[in-house]
Amino acid sequence: MAAKTLVVILILALGAAACSGGDNAAEGTIEPTTRAATPTEPATTTEPATTTESAVEPLTDEERAWARKVEKIRPRIDNRFNRNLTYTNTTVRSLIRVLRTCKATLRDAGGSGRFGPAAQIARSACRRYETAAKNFETMLSVSFAGGGVLAGSPEERIYNRAFDRALTAQSNGSHVMTRAEARIGQIRSEIAAESGG
Repeated sequence: MAAKTLVVILILALGAAACSGGDNAAEGTIEPTTRAATPTEPATTTEPATTTESAVEPLTDEERAWARKVEKIRPRIDNRFNRNLTYTNTTVRSLIRVLRTCKATLRDAGGSGRFGPAAQIARSACRRYETAAKNFETMLSVSFAGGGVLAGSPEERIYNRAFDRALTAQSNGSHVMTRAEARIGQIRSEIAAESGG
């Protein structure tokens, strides 16, 4: 009887120990936890404030020099033609030289820069001056060494026609160059107003 009682006690003790160990094991287990991801707001950047500055620069020294040289072409030519002239061969050669200062001045004046539109007009004027010079050369080719031609001769007709064409081309050249000067003045004023100087 005593042995049976001891066996029962041992079984109960073992059962209690098993139950106790299970609880401890359960208590010792750490369940993983989950956390909802918090959405992050996209980073925002603030653009630095920009100041608007004038994009127009004042005239350069080269541009100013170009304009001054071109503005002197027409007055130089007109002053020569506005004199009371006797058209000797020496005089005609002098007129040819002054007419061709237009093309030479444009060639040596450097870059026109923002005066480009005026430069186009000035080149057109120079072409007319060159036409005048060539007609004066035609006069020289048919005239006597001291100037003039024989009245009523074929040379006289050539001479007179070339003379008329030369004067017309010179006048047209000065008219066109006046337009070039006006364009220079307009561009100069616009740049001064937009650049503030």
